[in-house]
Amino acid sequence: MNENSKNYTWAFVTLIMLLILLVTAQGWQLYSSYQRQQTSKELAEAALITAKMQRNAIEMLVEGFEAAAYDNPKVDTIYQQQFLATESTLYALEIVVIQNSQIIELLAQMP
Repeated sequence: MNENSKNYTWAFVTLIMLLILLVTAQGWQLYSSYQRQQTSKELAEAALITAKMQRNAIEMLVEGFEAAAYDNPKVDTIYQQQFLATESTLYALEIVVIQNSQIIELLAQMP
């Protein structure tokens, strides 16, 4: 084996090593991107479930208020209706506080 052949062999080995390193780096980048995408997808699904639950809670709150204030024969004055409206408003504010807390938690989990 002459000197020129050894140089080509080392150049070839070096080239193969660099190619392997490049392929490994690209694979790691694709894997990291996939992991971020999966995490984002899971967070989006959790946010959707939370939004549906909150929407149901708000609908139940409105229906409960309407039934208590307007369909109740024991409520016969505007003052009683206003009291029920205030109570429902407090419940709605509680839901908003819970929503804000859940949004902050979801944002904290983002990569």
